Amino acid sequence: MGKVKSSVMEQEDLFYTRADTIIKSCEYETEAVNTVIVLAEEMNLLSYLGGYDVVEDMVCDAWYDIQTSHVGWHILYMCYY
Repeated sequence: MGKVKSSVMEQEDLFYTRADTIIKSCEYETEAVNTVIVLAEEMNLLSYLGGYDVVEDMVCDAWYDIQTSHVGWHILYMCYY
């Protein structure tokens, strides 16, 4: 594998790790989207990742999944006890 491709893949992995942390820490979906978009731009990965709309959709899906997984467990816990 070429050095450039390896470097881009490392950057992409780092992006996803940082984005995951950001998404988990954001209370609002819009905040998560805006912050991750800035991260992608700063890392020069926005185009590589598919552009604004693709990253926005990715973040929205991840944020929603995180929010509903917490709610789901909370409701399940409340119903059980």
